[in-house]
Amino acid sequence: DQSLKEKLFKLNRVVFSALNLQTMARIDWFVDKSTGELFFNEVNTLPGLTSISQFPLLLKHNGFSETQIISSLAEVALYNRQTRDALASRFK
Repeated sequence: DQSLKEKLFKLNRVVFSALNLQTMARIDWFVDKSTGELFFNEVNTLPGLTSISQFPLLLKHNGFSETQIISSLAEVALYNRQTRDALASRFK
């Protein structure tokens, strides 16, 4: 339901920030159907990108194309690499 969706969205932001994650991650939860209690399960920092993987299906459902997903991942990876290299060269 919408209330659970909003609660999970907020909790996912907390977990993402607390674990200092970057770019994307799939954060898995269990829900006790009888009480509605949420249980954190795991984080997948590079979720599957196959045709049956849930992560790209969720992104597509929210308006992202496969090309946008892969392009964004590549851009962020290149940016992170350039940033690391620039910092490393300053502190040699």
